[in-house]
Amino acid sequence: MAKRAIRLSTVNRDIDRAMKFLSRATTQEPKTNSRTRWTNQMRDVITFRTEGRSKGSLERFAEANDLPKPVYNILREAVAYGAHSTRGSSRGILAFEVNDKNMARLEKKLGELFARRDADGNKRLDACEQQRVAKTKNGKAFLEGHGALRETSLRGLRTEYKFSQKVNYLVDLLYSNGSIRGPEHIDRLCEGKTKTQQNAIRRAYAAVSRFITRGRTAEAGFICRDQRREVTRALMRTFGSRLDSTEKAINALRVPRD
Repeated sequence: MAKRAIRLSTVNRDIDRAMKFLSRATTQEPKTNSRTRWTNQMRDVITFRTEGRSKGSLERFAEANDLPKPVYNILREAVAYGAHSTRGSSRGILAFEVNDKNMARLEKKLGELFARRDADGNKRLDACEQQRVAKTKNGKAFLEGHGALRETSLRGLRTEYKFSQKVNYLVDLLYSNGSIRGPEHIDRLCEGKTKTQQNAIRRAYAAVSRFITRGRTAEAGFICRDQRREVTRALMRTFGSRLDSTEKAINALRVPRD
């Protein structure tokens, strides 16, 4: 049975829908200064896995909302197509910086990727043209998952953007006296803090220690302030479909208004 032709207008609507899902997978991570040191200023990014088992914001978003695998594949290939810089790559995770310009450019590039395969210019992709589309990673993911994409609701999605703001506030607390120098340093940090802040600091220190030492200890002797990105990513890993004690402690924090 021959494949049905797909209108380019339908493709463009599906791309627009994919972009809406991607915008909900946005998180925040530290910016770098001119010397590539990590600062406490934040940028909006979508992080995603390039290798291994680490999770970026896209994987956490998919897990937290039980997105079908074909939908995740569409989103993952789309954001990978738009990732124009490897700055921020670490342990198999890449970051795509999110702003209006980059998102508009990505949506345009995705549309052009399909439009270029419309050889006869009839605004449709017939069976032969779909075969050419399927030779690209984005095209293959789209053809296999666009039905699931349309059926997946955009309503009620769990997002981690607010959570990432609390993580940034918590990382500020962790580094408020410079680099972290072991459990005694954490004890001093907790002096004068509320019980909620103390709980978050102690649980964050344990989670970060396990991440940085690859599980060898929950009480790392030294965590440099230049490791801010790794510390942020370690804490963002706790966001997911199942609440754990570290995520609960972070969610309990109240971020002061400027």
